[in-house]
Amino acid sequence: MINPRSLTRSVAFVGSLHFAFCILISTYCPLISAAEYPPGFVGYDELQGKVYRGNLRRDGVFQASGVPKLTGIKWKFKTGKGIKSSPIMVDGLVYIGSDDKSFYAIDADNGTKKWSFETKSKVYSSAAVVGGKVFFSSGREAYSLNAITGDLNWKKNIAKFNAFGSPAVAYGIVFYVGGARKNSHEETSWGGGRMKGFDVITGKLVWEQSEGIGPQALSSPAILNDELVWTGGYESYKMNLGSGELKWKARRGPWCGATVNTPVIANGFVFDTSCYGADQFGLPLNGEIRVTKFKDGGGYWQMHPYEGTDEKKRVTPKDGKDHSIYTCPTVFGNNIFVADSSGDVHCINYITKKRVWKYQAGGGVHSSICYAKGILYFGCNDGHVYAVDAKSGSLVWKQKCGGKFVSSPYIADGVVYIGGEDGFVYAIH
Repeated sequence: MINPRSLTRSVAFVGSLHFAFCILISTYCPLISAAEYPPGFVGYDELQGKVYRGNLRRDGVFQASGVPKLTGIKWKFKTGKGIKSSPIMVDGLVYIGSDDKSFYAIDADNGTKKWSFETKSKVYSSAAVVGGKVFFSSGREAYSLNAITGDLNWKKNIAKFNAFGSPAVAYGIVFYVGGARKNSHEETSWGGGRMKGFDVITGKLVWEQSEGIGPQALSSPAILNDELVWTGGYESYKMNLGSGELKWKARRGPWCGATVNTPVIANGFVFDTSCYGADQFGLPLNGEIRVTKFKDGGGYWQMHPYEGTDEKKRVTPKDGKDHSIYTCPTVFGNNIFVADSSGDVHCINYITKKRVWKYQAGGGVHSSICYAKGILYFGCNDGHVYAVDAKSGSLVWKQKCGGKFVSSPYIADGVVYIGGEDGFVYAIH
């Protein structure tokens, strides 16, 4: 394993050099001054509040007071089409992409547009905002923009067809996953996902995986110290940040139990969820939680929050509803919080392996839950944004907005930001 100091030395030097030379150079290269990188790019920082899912571990936990008492909609900003990207708010600006093929910076206080940047494709990716730069992907391209002006720093091709995941930044490298085959569904990049790392300043390739892996490339990378985890369909991978070396590969289940979201690193484990079941194969539409040891990828356990379904017998859920899970897990303390397509919101204690509570929302939930100061926030297909007590599972409040939600909330002090399928960005306080 490359230690953080050695890794920091190597990043600026290797730039675009081929993967085969990375380890050699990191051993022998001279010390590079930290002054060559802006703040936020030197060493490992969890980037709390600056990346998708709250931090680089992607646990969905925000260090903010949240909105314990609802006032209403503070403002809403209209984009040209629906929004699947999740907002990030840094230094008073809300950054978010839209299906209208544009990426926006919006004043967090009053909801006015500061700037927009036009891309060639829909922007599903959520941003990483670090060191005065905004990183995101759209279609085949990875972008770096000036966070204040929206001017282009660089863009790089990262996929043969579509890239959907959100980037992560550590040790002066920005990491993206790119799909390598044509998408078979609107939200699916089918086959050949590759993890790639680029120098944050120049955009030069530092390393990439030697071959595409996994049936989907929707996952965003999660990072802890000098190691990265991502999930490509039915397998998860841990890699060394400096070299791209594969540390372990863990199977998540049969290919039809694909994981199409981002894993969480917490408390020595990797947590993810699966939209287990594909109706064209007669399998039950039932989601699954999976827990793996971070150190070696060893199996820990898995469970179906909706109980009583046997995949081997291809029995549909007893209530006849779709319980597929398309949301990322949120992990706080000993509890996992996750929602499914039926609207069931689950709290599972992963130590006792037992349910703590279940809440029924008014529609399917495809918006990943976020946690702040004891309250869970998420958007719902019934057009509401919900706040639910994390301890009891009781409703705190719900706010009527517009259409369905795929975007996940961003929690800042006193405000919840979220994008809707109706094309609006909402600020709720």
